[in-house]
Amino acid sequence: MLDLNFKRGVVKRGTKVTNEANPQITLASTYNNFKLNKKAMALLDLNGDGEDRILMMDMLNNGANGNDDRFYICKAGMEVKGVVQGSKVAESGTYSYSVIYGAMLANDVEVSEITPAGLISRDLLEENPKGGSYIATKIGTGDITPVGEDGDEFEIFDGVSVPLFLISGVEFREHTPAFREDEEVEE
Repeated sequence: MLDLNFKRGVVKRGTKVTNEANPQITLASTYNNFKLNKKAMALLDLNGDGEDRILMMDMLNNGANGNDDRFYICKAGMEVKGVVQGSKVAESGTYSYSVIYGAMLANDVEVSEITPAGLISRDLLEENPKGGSYIATKIGTGDITPVGEDGDEFEIFDGVSVPLFLISGVEFREHTPAFREDEEVEE
């Protein structure tokens, strides 16, 4: 019989626990912003110098069957027709990608693009009364996994092939914007 001592595996009180075990992406509460954890940055071969770029793709109209095989991500920075592709990733792993953010937050296979007003009408976004920013009322976290076998590359532009990664299993949780909490305190 296997002799296991679970007492050593229990996290001690006061120990900080993070979910850095798997490569993951988070839809941040600030409209259009994503964050990659350290495992995702390593998987995507991002060195964290603030100069790397990310390219995201929504395959809804290109054969995706639902939200779990719809969104893809890859390292970018390649030049196509004189334009450097992708969104710059900060050292912290944060970056902005508006069209994909709205589609992911909507979590609806019928939506490929949605405006802030559309997200507000779905109670997924609120405008900050103190400024022109938008804050999401849900935050989502999903897994990032390689597509194909290790080292497989896929053509994303004519003559440009890169390793591609699937974003799947996005789970949403409620988020209360800080400005709403401030309003409740003032009342």
